[in-house]
Amino acid sequence: MTSYREGATAVAVEGSNQAPVDIGLAERLFDELRRRTGTNRGITRTSYGLGEQIAHDIVTREARKLGLEISTDAGCNLYLTMKGREEGPAIFIGSHLDSVPMGGNFDGAAGVLLGLSVISGYVRAASARCATSPSWPCAPRKAPGSAPPISAAEPPSAC
Repeated sequence: MTSYREGATAVAVEGSNQAPVDIGLAERLFDELRRRTGTNRGITRTSYGLGEQIAHDIVTREARKLGLEISTDAGCNLYLTMKGREEGPAIFIGSHLDSVPMGGNFDGAAGVLLGLSVISGYVRAASARCATSPSWPCAPRKAPGSAPPISAAEPPSAC
């Protein structure tokens, strides 16, 4: 059974060992994305364009706050990694941050923000079930001329 209170920052699954999902974070980030990349005619985050870069910057900022390792590859794909306390299976969550012209705010971003919300839930719950995993492919591509990859941060205290 899922419990949710209006205004709550997390959804928890009762009777399970799953970390709560930080719904408040997702709501705040979707609002910011809509405000910064939208118009009265829809959302536009053109691949390698300003809108997509804004989205990458938002995600990178939040990843830093969560203590995630942040890196990019030669194709400018963004990777976020939450290290665990022990070896174990990895969980991969990801999507894209660009959108179709005048599309919806959830286009692509929903998969990325879901991942951040799940990780935030683990950090908040200081879950002991975190496992070391390879990089989490968060969002493909960053705009040309963006900053070089950020050096790895310390793992969050939760794991």
